Amino acid sequence: MNSRPATFQDAQQIRFAYLLAVTAGALVFALCQTITWFWLWVRSGSDIGNVLMMGAVFFAFVWLCAALLAVLPYRLCIWLSEKFALYHWAFYVSGAVVTSLGLMLLYHCIASSPGVQMDGVKLLSTSAVLPRFLLSGTAAGLVCWAYLRK
Repeated sequence: MNSRPATFQDAQQIRFAYLLAVTAGALVFALCQTITWFWLWVRSGSDIGNVLMMGAVFFAFVWLCAALLAVLPYRLCIWLSEKFALYHWAFYVSGAVVTSLGLMLLYHCIASSPGVQMDGVKLLSTSAVLPRFLLSGTAAGLVCWAYLRK
């Protein structure tokens, strides 16, 4: 068992690790989507600046959604990590991937709701976004573990 008392500095490091993890996950997810847009839109004659701007806006949206929705699973994982002294990288990665898959299920429920249409843009199917959620969860877990292990 981990009997080390939590300090204010530990709490700051835990919050900063969360922000880093959310940033890493959102960045990976937004980069995957921006690359997809690049291949679709630039090849059809769209301006590259529009694609990059759309990618930046998408990153901000994904970061905000992830920061709001993943805070409770993150706190649960940190509590389990401290209570049972689970400091292995696989624990952090698996926790982040499970959280990411939960967010994917939420995305799927919203996307498949009746009447959901975004200005004629067809929302991506779950099988198309699954690798993005897995990669972003893996990146978030590795970044969190790397920061907290020091």
